[in-house]
Amino acid sequence: MLNNKLLFLLIICCFGLHTEISKAQVSESDSLELVNFYYATGGDNWNNNDGWLVEPVSEWLGITLTDDETQIYKINLDYNSLIGTIPNLNLPSLVELRLYNNQLIGNIPNFSNLPNLELLSLSFNGLTGTIPDFNNLVNLERILLFSNELTGTITDFSNLPNLRFLNISGNQLTGNLIDFSNLPTLETLYVDGNNLTGTVPDFQNISSLQSLDVRFNEFVGTIPNFSNLPNLILFLCCSNDFFGAIPDFENCPNLLVESINFTCVQQAKVKGTIFYDENQDCIFNENENTIPQGKILINGDGTYAFSNENGAYELSLNIGTYVISYLPPNQLWQQACLNEIEAYTITINSLEDTIENINFANEAIIDCALMNLNINTAVQRRCMTNTYTVQYCNEGTETAEDAYVEIYFEEEIVVLDASIPYTIDDDEIYTFELGDVGIGQCGSFTVTDSISCEAVLGSAVCAMAYIYPDNHCREISEEWDGSDMEVSAECLEDIVRFYIANNGEAMEDSLTYRMYEDDVLSAVVKYKLNAAETLEVDYEADGTTYRVVAEQHPAHPSKGYSQAVVELCGTLPFSLGFVTSQTMANTESFFHTHCEEIIGSYDPNDKIVTPKGIGEEHFIEANTPLEYKIRFQNTGNDTAFQVILVDTLDVAHLDISTFETLNSSHDY
Repeated sequence: MLNNKLLFLLIICCFGLHTEISKAQVSESDSLELVNFYYATGGDNWNNNDGWLVEPVSEWLGITLTDDETQIYKINLDYNSLIGTIPNLNLPSLVELRLYNNQLIGNIPNFSNLPNLELLSLSFNGLTGTIPDFNNLVNLERILLFSNELTGTITDFSNLPNLRFLNISGNQLTGNLIDFSNLPTLETLYVDGNNLTGTVPDFQNISSLQSLDVRFNEFVGTIPNFSNLPNLILFLCCSNDFFGAIPDFENCPNLLVESINFTCVQQAKVKGTIFYDENQDCIFNENENTIPQGKILINGDGTYAFSNENGAYELSLNIGTYVISYLPPNQLWQQACLNEIEAYTITINSLEDTIENINFANEAIIDCALMNLNINTAVQRRCMTNTYTVQYCNEGTETAEDAYVEIYFEEEIVVLDASIPYTIDDDEIYTFELGDVGIGQCGSFTVTDSISCEAVLGSAVCAMAYIYPDNHCREISEEWDGSDMEVSAECLEDIVRFYIANNGEAMEDSLTYRMYEDDVLSAVVKYKLNAAETLEVDYEADGTTYRVVAEQHPAHPSKGYSQAVVELCGTLPFSLGFVTSQTMANTESFFHTHCEEIIGSYDPNDKIVTPKGIGEEHFIEANTPLEYKIRFQNTGNDTAFQVILVDTLDVAHLDISTFETLNSSHDY
C-alpha cells in the first residue's frame, strides 16, 4: 500500500516537472534586444510601459510573439513618447516595427538584422540623417518615414523587390527623384513636402503604380504623360515649378484627372479687361465700368474664358500664336472700336511671358438696366437650419435705381433671419431693398431658414424670387396679342385645382396646355381666354404629382410657357421626386424659382443638376438650360486649408458658349 502511494506521488511530480519544462520561452537574445531597446528609448518615461521588465515578455505592451512564442514577431509602440535613438535591432523574426508619432531622434539604422521585416513605420518623429538603402530587408513591403527631418538624396531601394508602399514626404530631401525601375510592385509613392529638384520621371518600369504625390517640391519641366501607368488613380502635383502643356494622360484610364490641381503649371499669361468705353477713346480707364460674364474666344475654335465680376480675365497659354476675340454678354452691348481692335493676334515665345492690357471696349446698343437674379440653397434638411444665397448683377447699360428683391417662400420654409434687412407683407412676400445697382455691379445676401421636423422626406419646397426693375430690355414684337398666361394651383382635400388665368388682353388664337401625372403626359388641351378670364381644371387628389404647363403666345416678350406643380395632395402613398424633374420656366433673367427636395442624411460632396430629367434615363428636352450645383463639405476632423474644386463639363453635348456663373456660397 505504501509503495502504491509513493508511485502515485512520483507520477504527480513527474507530470508537474514535465509541464514546467515544456512551457515556451522567448529566446534570450530577443529578450535582451528588447531590454536594450527599452533603455535606449527612455522606457521608464513612456506614456505606457505596462509589463515591461516585470512580466513575461508576452505581456509587454506592444509586443506580439511568433506562434511558438519564442521570438519577437511585431513591435507596436505608436504614440508612446519614446525618446532617444533607435538601436540597430537584431530580431530575425520581426515582421512589423511601428514607432509612429514619438520623439525619436538620430539616424535610422539599416536594420540589417531584421531579414523578415515587412513593415517599417517611423513617421512623425525627429529622425535625421539620410535614408538607408535597407539592402538586407528583401521582404520589406511598406516604408513610412514621413514628417521627420531626413536629408540627403533618395536611394533607389534596388534590393527591395517586394516594396509596395513608400511614403517619405515631409522631410528635407534633396536631389532628383529617381524612377525606381527596380521596384516593379510599387503601388504608392509619396515624396511631397521635400526639396526635390529636376524633373518628374515617367516611371516606365513600375506599371503597378496607383498613387503618386509630388507636391510641394521644386520640380521643373513638363508633367509626364505617364505612358505606362495604366493603374494610376491619384496624381497630385502642385506646388512646383512645372511649365508647358498639361498632358491628356491617355494611357491612364483610371486616373481621376478632374481631381488634379494644375494651377502651378507655368504657362504664359494673357490678361485683360472687358469694359464700358463711356468716353469712346478705346482705352480702359480706371473709372470706367467693367462688364462681367464677357466671353473670350481663343482661336475661335470653341475654347472660351469668361470675365469675372470685376470684368477681368486671364488666360494660360503655351508657346504659339493665338487670335483672341470677344463676345458681349448679352444683346445690350456691342464691341466698340471695331476698326481698331476687333481681335488681337498675339505670339508667345516664352512660357515666362505675361501679355497684359488685351482689353475689349464696349458700347451700349440700348440704354437699359438688365437685372440678373439667382436664388439657391445647398440643401434643405429637416429639423436643421439651412441657408439660401441670393445673388444679383446688373448686366445692363445703365444704373438700376432703387432696386429691390421680392421672395415668396412656400409654407414649409420658415424664415429665421437674413444678412440684410427685409420687410414682410400680408401675402408673406419678403422684400429686400438693394438701393442703386451700377453697371456691371453684383451683390449677394443670404436668408437663413428651417424646415419642420414633420416635413415629408423627398418632397420639394420652392422659393420664388423677383428683382426690380424688371426691364425686358428688348423691343416688344408687334405680333404679340397682349395675352399673358399665369398658371397656379391648390390642393382642395379630394381634388387638385389648377387655374389658368389670362392677365393680359384677349387671346387672338387658341393655345394648348399639357397635363402631366407623375411626369407622364396625360392630356393636351386647347384653350382660348378673354382678358381677365380664368380657366379652372380639376383632377382627383390621389397622391399623384400633377403638373400643368400652359403655352404663351409665340411672341410673348417674357416666357414661352407658365406652369404649376402640386404634390402631397390627397391619399397616401404620395408620388415624390417629380417636382425637380422638369425645368421651372426661369426664362427671364430677373425672375428665378428654385425647388429643392427635403432630405435627411446625405453625401455632402456631390454634383447635381436641375432639372434632373424624366424616368430612369433622365430624359431632358434639347435646348433646356441645365443648372449644375456642386456641394462640398469638410467631413474630416481638421481644417482644410486649401480647397480646390475642379469640374469638367461635357462639351460634346453642352454648348459651352452659354455657360454662366449663377450663384456661389464662397468667393471664387
